[in-house]
Amino acid sequence: MFSYVCHETSARTTAANLAFYTETAKAAKPGSVFIFMDVMRHSEPHLKHVAQAMTQACDSMALLNTSIPSLNALPTQLLILSKNLVV
Repeated sequence: MFSYVCHETSARTTAANLAFYTETAKAAKPGSVFIFMDVMRHSEPHLKHVAQAMTQACDSMALLNTSIPSLNALPTQLLILSKNLVV
């Protein structure tokens, strides 16, 4: 478990082709879960790029559905990705 600031580092990570996120996705063990939260909703555009980069970097990385009405009512934006177990 670790914490990483997306919004404040978004310009640098974008300039580096989101390498931090793609390499993290590739190195993650099966069953790993990544939860990104944006309490101010400032990072929505960047989180979409993060999700795309991570799912494209690793075939077993999946974006989980967070369109549950109770989650949508929260002021916090959630992005949840999971690395599927390989069978």
